[in-house]
Amino acid sequence: QQILSRYPLVSTGALYLSYGRSVTWVTVSIGGKTVNFFSTHLSYESSSWRFAQLAELNNWMAGFSESRIVAGDFNLWEGLAEYSTMTANYYDSWLQAKNAGTAVSYPDNPDGKTRKARLDFINYSKSAANLWLIEVRMPDQRDLSNKNVVVTVGNSNDWGVRPSDHNFI
Repeated sequence: QQILSRYPLVSTGALYLSYGRSVTWVTVSIGGKTVNFFSTHLSYESSSWRFAQLAELNNWMAGFSESRIVAGDFNLWEGLAEYSTMTANYYDSWLQAKNAGTAVSYPDNPDGKTRKARLDFINYSKSAANLWLIEVRMPDQRDLSNKNVVVTVGNSNDWGVRPSDHNFI
């Protein structure tokens, strides 16, 4: 994982998770407020692997001060049991914004999906008193003139090649 920031990095680190995955961490100071930001990519191979990785991730992040944000490819979606493990202490920013009417996506993908479900998440701590969700945006980054789509979902979201196999959020 790589974390880019417009703000100077105060601290950085990483943790290896089970099954060959990892999480990176940076601390930034924004207006005198500390924000600990984490990025991860969990295993797609197994639900039990993701449960183990989420337990390790949540235990590690609990040792950091508020405010905390965690983002990445979690390789899970709302219908899976591990979703509640991921959201026990963290809000799903897309779902929160959607419920508030501030989730913005392009018309061919109103639910902010990657392929047939949302796999990529930005979550923020439920205990973070200094964080406010304003909106979540998913821009349309498809090249609509390039019709050589390899991974399809079977709807109008397939019209055009993306720079990644995921939609940016």
